[in-house]
Amino acid sequence: MSHLDLSQQAQVVWSAPDDPTRQQTGDPGTVKQFGRLKDAVVFTMEGLPERYRESARITVADGSSLDLDQIKRIYADIIRS
Repeated sequence: MSHLDLSQQAQVVWSAPDDPTRQQTGDPGTVKQFGRLKDAVVFTMEGLPERYRESARITVADGSSLDLDQIKRIYADIIRS
């Protein structure tokens, strides 16, 4: 994952199946935009409620899509540096 530019724009997408309003409207989840991939990764691991993390994906400006395992690996690199 070290080939990814952590300064590129990204968005986090996650499902919120236990949110009654979302269930009523059929909205499957939420999206949050970030100016940097690094911030999207940190949000996913630290800011997103744990019950939503399993469904989280990050879409990167270069067209990449990251699943939770990839996000966890990048996060581990971020906190080590």
